[in-house]
Amino acid sequence: MTKEIKREINFYHMGNGYSVADRLHEKHGDYLQVAHINANRNVDVYEQLNDKDLNRIIELAATNENKSNNSSQSLILYAAPPCKPEEIKVNYKIK
Repeated sequence: MTKEIKREINFYHMGNGYSVADRLHEKHGDYLQVAHINANRNVDVYEQLNDKDLNRIIELAATNENKSNNSSQSLILYAAPPCKPEEIKVNYKIK
């Protein structure tokens, strides 16, 4: 049985989708990137995640809308419309 790693998952928009990072762990001076949600709503997972954190990431990927907090520019985050969480493709790229 593997020991569960405690994580504090946060989402950051970096221009090419959402980076999903763990604020409790760092790599090269930055928060550890554990996953990425791309413009097609697919999720790439880079680190081991518990079911609760993975489901939270999938839920955001599925339901988040193309909204921008910036009133001076129209920013489209997703090329695909919102969908059901079970429609999200998850690619595991854990080393």
